[in-house]
Amino acid sequence: MAEAVDKLTGATAKIENLAAEKNQAASDLVTAQATIADLQGKLASAPKPEAITEIQGKLDSEKARADKAEADLKAEKEAEVPKINAAAANIVAAAGHAPVSTIAASGDLAAKSKTLAEFRSLSVRDKASFLRSGGKLTE
Repeated sequence: MAEAVDKLTGATAKIENLAAEKNQAASDLVTAQATIADLQGKLASAPKPEAITEIQGKLDSEKARADKAEADLKAEKEAEVPKINAAAANIVAAAGHAPVSTIAASGDLAAKSKTLAEFRSLSVRDKASFLRSGGKLTE
């Protein structure tokens, strides 16, 4: 009979251990299910590949629009330069000063060589600028 009591005590201890393991497994299951639910929520709110492609397309479109606007602005600015130069020349002329030479605006002073006739048609100031910039006279 003592042997039966020992077996019964051992079996009870095993049952108690199994019950504790079952409770731990149930707790682990609840934690795992909560983690799965959290991950599913994050997955549902994560951007989808097609959404990323759409966003990238919009970004590229806006960048192209900004580049075009920048180019248009630059072109408008460049178109205004001659008008501003003409207005400045008119102001200088209205103030009674000698006319402003258009040679500097046209880039002729940057030319490396001029004929003697071209050189003679320049103002004294433009002749000096031409020679200082390394210009050469040709026949």
